[in-house]
Amino acid sequence: MDVVTPTNRSGEFMREATASVFGQSHAHWSYVIVDNGSPDPAALADAVEAAVGATSDPHHSRSRVTIERIQTRGISAGRNHGVTQGTGDYVAFLDDDDFWDPDYLEEMVAALEAEPDAVAAYAAGRFVDEAGVPFGEWKAEPASRAEMLRGEQPFPHIPAFVVRRRSAERVGWFDESLHRAEDMEFMCRLLIEGEFVAVPRVLVHYRRHVGAETVRSDAIRVTWEASERFLSRHILDARDRGDSDVAGHLIENRRRARRMFAAHEAGKVLRAHRTPRELGEVWKSIRQAMTLDPIGFLASLFGQAGGRIRNRVAAVTGR
Repeated sequence: MDVVTPTNRSGEFMREATASVFGQSHAHWSYVIVDNGSPDPAALADAVEAAVGATSDPHHSRSRVTIERIQTRGISAGRNHGVTQGTGDYVAFLDDDDFWDPDYLEEMVAALEAEPDAVAAYAAGRFVDEAGVPFGEWKAEPASRAEMLRGEQPFPHIPAFVVRRRSAERVGWFDESLHRAEDMEFMCRLLIEGEFVAVPRVLVHYRRHVGAETVRSDAIRVTWEASERFLSRHILDARDRGDSDVAGHLIENRRRARRMFAAHEAGKVLRAHRTPRELGEVWKSIRQAMTLDPIGFLASLFGQAGGRIRNRVAAVTGR
């Protein structure tokens, strides 16, 4: 088992992430941390060393972790570099601000060994804030490749995902041209290859905090735009090779994604405070959503507006 963590930070949460790797009950792993442009490499090394020093055998622990510093090229390049440093049958990805329960790797390996045809495994987890306090969970419900490709079930979170190396090498690792949704695109190609197996236990802690990419104000838009591009590309590829089933699944996924994005943009329109800047954003949202899914956008806009009116009437009348 190879564990890969790319990072471009100075180790604010790195000690906790690293400690969760050292705390795994699964004994056979190696750990590669890819310094992909952190502003303070010494602070990153100190955070890792602090986690090493807290183990029962620091000398042995130190031999299992490597910090590789590379030229800044994005998270996909960092992950891709990390996987080339190992030879394990399985690869797990842990972001620098997330952490695992002690039996995470053991459970994931057991699931993959029980399902030898599965190309990857995914687990349930919980969202935590900057202090590590939980505030929500996601499930890992069993789903077929067709259900995931159609978007009926969401793609897994990358820190809750373990892939067979041979499967990933067949389809290729992360697309370095993508700076958002690169994990979703990778999983899309894996699903074309085969099935995933679910591990329904909550084993992963996914941190949401101010510095995280997933809480940027434009995160939903940027992620949707990236997914729109890769889904459209894979639809064309599937058609070119005569795979009408996969093409149909991905067309449905794209339709669902467009409808969800249109609903999000409708919410933005209703929440806007009508400043000049926000009016510009509102107009941009309306044009884009009406181009993609006019029926979905208008249905969501009027549905959300109606819900707001009903809530206000209920607040006034007490009903």
